Amino acid sequence: MFSDNFRRGEGGKGKGKTGSKAASKLADIGWKAFQAVNKSLPEGESITPNWAAEPLLKSYERTAPPLGFPRETDSLCPTCVKNVRNGVIDKTIPLEILMNSHPGEIKAQIVEENGQVLMKKTCPTHGDFVDVMATDAKFLERIELLFYGRDFKAA
Repeated sequence: MFSDNFRRGEGGKGKGKTGSKAASKLADIGWKAFQAVNKSLPEGESITPNWAAEPLLKSYERTAPPLGFPRETDSLCPTCVKNVRNGVIDKTIPLEILMNSHPGEIKAQIVEENGQVLMKKTCPTHGDFVDVMATDAKFLERIELLFYGRDFKAA
């Protein structure tokens, strides 16, 4: 008998209560046995997917970037990015610029204002930009709490 049926009162008088407790105890013992065996085995090597330059980090090796607001991050000037993209397409700018430099990269501040999360950045050439990252700061805080860490070592 399922424990859900018992909780809803569909299990009859006391039927299934001992079966549910026994199943729970058995699952608990099984889990503890599995954990003991798992800890005694030597740790295997991390996998290296075809797209990865190096093995993926184990969960305990992962790091998280600083989160919350206010904070500083790297961003891109949207106008610089468009200019470089168009220049590469029409061959007035060499493709190597994308490999050897960081065109359009600028610093940005992530701030909370009036319950929204904004990214404010200033390009020395094109001026100020403000982007709305989230219309609900509490929701973004919750999403950031769920971040489980980087897959690669931070440079």
